[in-house]
Amino acid sequence: MSKEERDVEELREVLKAVSEFLKELREPLGDLVKMLTESVSGEKLGKEVSMFYKSLIESGVDQQTAKEWTEKFLSEKLKSLPSMSFLKDLLSERPKIRHREEEEEEEEE
Repeated sequence: MSKEERDVEELREVLKAVSEFLKELREPLGDLVKMLTESVSGEKLGKEVSMFYKSLIESGVDQQTAKEWTEKFLSEKLKSLPSMSFLKDLLSERPKIRHREEEEEEEEE
């Protein structure tokens, strides 16, 4: 076996290990994304915003200021959503890069 062939074989083994590692991460990352997206669900977010507003009013903040602060609070909560969307997209798609070996296995079947 030539040095080039050994290098190619070694690269295949490294890529196979990386691929298996990424497959193992898929479920925990999916759970994390689910947990994060559920934390900002509409119902939960609505309750959180209303509790925030209510606590401001009860602590003596005037209505106009409480409204402004609550709008800012909601805005900041919503800003966190796009940063998670790429993870959700990543986890929902089948990986597009596959090993040549996997392709050969499928062809054999």
